[in-house]
Amino acid sequence: QKLIGLGEDSVEIEIDNRLDAEELCVLRRKGKDFLFLPGLYEAEKYIAFRVELMLRNRYFETRDVDAMIARVEEQKGIVYEELQRRAIREALSRSILILTGGPGTGKTTTLNAIIELLEQEGMKLAIAAPTGRAAMRISEVTGHEAKTIHRLLEVDFSDESRSRFLHNEHNPLDVDAVVIDEMSMVDVELFESLLRGIRPGCKLVL
Repeated sequence: QKLIGLGEDSVEIEIDNRLDAEELCVLRRKGKDFLFLPGLYEAEKYIAFRVELMLRNRYFETRDVDAMIARVEEQKGIVYEELQRRAIREALSRSILILTGGPGTGKTTTLNAIIELLEQEGMKLAIAAPTGRAAMRISEVTGHEAKTIHRLLEVDFSDESRSRFLHNEHNPLDVDAVVIDEMSMVDVELFESLLRGIRPGCKLVL
């Protein structure tokens, strides 16, 4: 209303018309109405559903995870800080981990330990990033091949009206864990596509 200089009634009528035409959808929370574009609303609902399922999964419950970490420390000649150990533990025992921190906080060292341990457990990994430059960077710091998310999921060019991917819930990626660097650059629809492209038991490190 303030931005385009229209009266409140005009805006309300237009919103109602868009809702009737299903060009907008509404979600009521705590007495307030929130408007969404339908595609973004469905994407957010799917993301919430998949993440909730992933949070229920547990791995390596019968294993001594601290002993696994100690083994990598010995192999690499590294002693991890307690926060790094906690992140590694979480990455091994859970289905999804968000690894965050400023420059120099040891994210790369932690990530390399996670990758090393998952590979030692025989898990097949894929590493990706939202842009080609970010993919090159994560490839350099991990020593593993990395792709853009679009290349990982393989764009299906048969539908020119919208971008679809060959890997989806009917044809998931043949991997046990996926690492995504620079996750803050990933939008809602691409994250939805990524979740649709991985199997329910696949680990995700963001």
